[in-house]
Amino acid sequence: KIIIAFFLFSIIFYGLGLFYSHWGLSTDDWGNLWHTMMAKSWKDFGRYFINIELASHHTNYTSPFDVPSDKQAFFCGLLRPLTFVYYWLEVHIFGLNPYALFLVSAAFHAGSCVLLFFIFSTIVPMLWAFLSALFFGFHPSLWIWWGFISPQSYYIELFFLLLLFMCLHKFLQTSHKIWYLVACLFYAHNLLVREQTFFLSFWLIPAFYFYDTLTTNKPISLL
Repeated sequence: KIIIAFFLFSIIFYGLGLFYSHWGLSTDDWGNLWHTMMAKSWKDFGRYFINIELASHHTNYTSPFDVPSDKQAFFCGLLRPLTFVYYWLEVHIFGLNPYALFLVSAAFHAGSCVLLFFIFSTIVPMLWAFLSALFFGFHPSLWIWWGFISPQSYYIELFFLLLLFMCLHKFLQTSHKIWYLVACLFYAHNLLVREQTFFLSFWLIPAFYFYDTLTTNKPISLL
């Protein structure tokens, strides 16, 4: 299974990273990267998490780069302070090299496909798990966002969301609380990457109830 997973990662990473040519900086990439470079100290990093404007994705690329398009709030959909930490690390490792930043996105996406393969392989035969993960790796809706930097938060969020699911599944199997704690850490991480993870809890709670009911053969009762 590890060999198949490595093969799957290689196909997706090299297929999207080496043979896709429409990459570069576009739209709000400029504002977000410039905004990221404003962090010069640990105090600046802290401000990303307490200042609404500093924590917001910069989508108004027709105005000065240090001005967000609108003042954001949690449910506006652009309050993503931890994404700037990822950008900061990437820029300080690779510089303002758009191709290197693009490859980071490709690595996260390929990693998500590998995690999907492991999840699917517990439900369906190995071949179908591989083909399903491979289809996801090149699914048609990917091309809307593929190639520029700002959607990287989507790939990061999904990668850690799948890790969260795997940890919860491990917790349900073993009842070891460490798996639940790690899943909670991934949940908190994703809240600061993309706020949509907030709604995960609304269906996880009943999902836990029905999983326990079905696996223990207890009658379903809401009373």
